[in-house]
Amino acid sequence: MMVDEDLRCEKCEHFFTDKEIEECKTIYCEKLGILVCEDCDKQMKMNDTEKKEQPIMKKFDNLATTLVSKWHGNKVEEVVLENQNMDEVELVALVSETVEKEMQETLLPVGDGYAFELMVDSFQNIDYRALIAYYKES
Repeated sequence: MMVDEDLRCEKCEHFFTDKEIEECKTIYCEKLGILVCEDCDKQMKMNDTEKKEQPIMKKFDNLATTLVSKWHGNKVEEVVLENQNMDEVELVALVSETVEKEMQETLLPVGDGYAFELMVDSFQNIDYRALIAYYKES
């Protein structure tokens, strides 16, 4: 089997054989402007598909609000959409109660102690109005 020393996959460094070249198993990647093998081409396409499927996480002004959105966003969105006609103060209270309940259930395995207090304390900065505005828009 002959290997062409000049032609190789620029992604994995695989040297193309004469047979691969004859069977057109070399692929020019338009996106990167390089020559790649079939395996690398398939992997890049799978990676692109996975990236497209992942939702982009909303980043809020503070970490606590971002983490609530990440871990409890579905529940918050459900409460906001079901009660969006509610007065803003009442809706903030309802969302905060819901988040607190969700957090307690999530943190239950941690139990009492230093880590628990640290986590609960860090969530006192949650911007419920920003959460509500975000989920009303989406």
